[in-house]
Amino acid sequence: MLLKTIATSLALIVLPNLIAAETLYKCEIKSHSDIGWIPPKLYLEMNDSRTEARVEDRYVYRRYKHPIAAQLVKRSDVSYAFDWEVEGIPISDSAARISANYRAILNIRTGRVSITAMPKGNDNNPRGSGKCVVQK
Repeated sequence: MLLKTIATSLALIVLPNLIAAETLYKCEIKSHSDIGWIPPKLYLEMNDSRTEARVEDRYVYRRYKHPIAAQLVKRSDVSYAFDWEVEGIPISDSAARISANYRAILNIRTGRVSITAMPKGNDNNPRGSGKCVVQK
């Protein structure tokens, strides 16, 4: 009975990971402006069927403490857009907070990535670019 319980528990832990296999990209980003909003590191994750995605950077981590879902849009056989929103990002040293939409475009063949931040109520849309490597 104990072995059956252990086997069932292991199946519940391992099976979802086998079904929803994922690829994690660790990206080093260089901002093209000096006004902030572009993280120096970005993690992009998509399932192997390329239908679901998650993202994490310093803004996501500070707000949510874990990766968040992103909308994944196939642009071509090698290019995918990740769209997500982060709410309540602190502005400088003030108590004010603002939300921003983000879009990262990843070329899975070259590992190149570009990112655009679109802070709500702000006309500036900072951009950055960099290189990603597969982590798993």
